[in-house]
Amino acid sequence: MPTGTTPSYRNGAVYYTDATGGTFPAGAELDTMIYTYGTPSNSGKTIKKGVEYSLNLGQIRALKTSIVVDGAWFYIKRTSEQAYYSYAGGTLNGKRYPFLALMPAGSGNISQRINTNFRFITHIPSLKMVFSTTAQVVWYQSDQRIYKDSNGNDVFYQRTVKNGNEDITKYFIDPIGFYDKKLDFISWQPEFRDNSDYERMMSIFANRYYYDKEVYPPTIMLNFRLTKEFGKFMELSFMANNFLKLTKTYKTEVFGGYKDLITPLYFGAEIKIKI
Repeated sequence: MPTGTTPSYRNGAVYYTDATGGTFPAGAELDTMIYTYGTPSNSGKTIKKGVEYSLNLGQIRALKTSIVVDGAWFYIKRTSEQAYYSYAGGTLNGKRYPFLALMPAGSGNISQRINTNFRFITHIPSLKMVFSTTAQVVWYQSDQRIYKDSNGNDVFYQRTVKNGNEDITKYFIDPIGFYDKKLDFISWQPEFRDNSDYERMMSIFANRYYYDKEVYPPTIMLNFRLTKEFGKFMELSFMANNFLKLTKTYKTEVFGGYKDLITPLYFGAEIKIKI
């Protein structure tokens, strides 16, 4: 293979100088490469539903303490409503991978939560002080990944594949189709799943629980707030959330890893001035 130095580009070709001092055109091959880039788009959809409630149970006069029970149930569903391009990368037959997959819309997640707050509010007028202790209970909390088409059917499916001598069940998502380097669109066919030239365009999740619902255990957290009034124009408050330093770490089966279910202890103060 000839070698050369001082390459230069002119008249649509690359030239080089060899050991004898002669200048020659370098060999060239025209090829088309696939690259991707991202742009912002308004493709997300969020559906929120819920119920809030509040119940004032009145005051225990001997303790000058009022009891208020409030809380909420909420349901949040977030989905992507637009198909997107996904490039697998790597090489095929010694060249950059020549296909660009078009993946279906519909990926997202669903979160649900039911909580109740038990508030004990003690007002001492002679000291111009208000004590508030809140027991925050989360009865139910869940997260779940989803991937559904416009008719509500699951886009993903499960298959059992060989991994050496072991059978492993995985989740798969097929592309809608893919573009080649001529920008011709090829619709996805089931037989592509077992073709090594095409199968890398599929989304594959080895976690057999990937689309299951993760349900967290109930938790309780105690918060405290003290407010002192100074005349009619200023209040000084001190708060400490999770003041008992309760902790609860949950090992997730679906999402993997560990999740802290209770907010760590934190405290602070604020000044309110009325003008």
